[in-house]
Formats: sequence, C-alpha cells, structure tokens
Amino acid sequence: FYGGPGGAFQMPASYAAENPFGWNDDDELSDEAMEKLDGYINELLNAFQEFYRAPKYRTDIQRALYLYFGPVRMKQGVSDDEEAVQQEFRAFWDFFMFDYHLMGNDETPIAAFAAAKSDSFSNEVQFVLRDLQKSRVTVFCIEAIEEDAIVCRNLFSGDLMELPRPEELPPDARKLLFYGHAFLVSLLDYPV
Repeated sequence: FYGGPGGAFQMPASYAAENPFGWNDDDELSDEAMEKLDGYINELLNAFQEFYRAPKYRTDIQRALYLYFGPVRMKQGVSDDEEAVQQEFRAFWDFFMFDYHLMGNDETPIAAFAAAKSDSFSNEVQFVLRDLQKSRVTVFCIEAIEEDAIVCRNLFSGDLMELPRPEELPPDARKLLFYGHAFLVSLLDYPV
C-alpha cells in the first residue's frame, strides 16, 4: 500500500492483466458463475483448514486462538449456542488466514498454504488463491441499505461495493464503521 511519492499511501495496481479469461468490470456474473466462484472458495477454505490441522501446526493454531480470543475467553470455553460458535470460528479462521504470522517463518498462513499447495488446484482455484493473497484489511461504511443488499464504501479507496444484507442491522447501522478483508480486484475478473 505504501511506496508512492515520498512514501505516501498508494493503492496497489490492479492485476487484471494476470486474468487469462478476459472478464472485465463491465461484465456481469451470472448466478451460475457466482455459484462456481463460491465452489472455488469453499474448496480452498476446506483444503486450508485441513492443511492447518496437521500436527506440525498445532502450536501455531493454539497460539492464534489465544491471540484472537484472549486469555479470559479461552478459559470460558465454548458456548452452547451453535450458531454463535460457528460465527466465532469463521471470524477466527479469517484472522488466522490473513493476519496471523506463523512462528516458524513469519509468513501469513495463506501465503505458506499457497506455496505448499497451489499446484494441487485447478487454474481457476489458483486464480482465486492468488486473489485471496492480495486481500488487505480495510475499513468500510454503509452508504445505503436496500431491500436485499447494503452498499458499502471502502474508506481507503472510495470504491463502492454491494454486499448481501444481513438478517439483522442495528438501527444506527449507517453511522457505523466496520472492517474486513477486501479483495483488490473485482469479482468480475474471476475465471468462471
């Protein structure tokens, strides 16, 4: 993100030129294409979690759990609310994948996973994996709340994006800021 004139903040260049499939931002993805993309992401996430369940990563996982949940939460144990547990662990895996650094080599788990496993995936899945590695933490605000979506603005780039509307929104949702990992290339660049 840095490296502009005088070390100023600068957004990274798009890597759409890497896309051998010819999608561009003017195209729309069909429901079938979105379903394929969802399948690619699920394939990666399942393989990622399986990879890090290996005994050699046990200490890293335990350390990451401690860093993410904190000592008090770790002593409390797991909630009885299955949905709450699933949400917590989805958020944990997001933290682990992108933000945690492995003790053995200081790489993010997604980078180490890609280096070890990328060749075992199809070209389409490799493309998604490269995009995941280029995601960055960013801050969003809600610009509009529609019937089935929320329109958010990336406060770093100014880009607008439409996200699925959650089942519940707080009454002051338009006043809130939230953060997450943003993919730096449009979904329309995916080979689907």
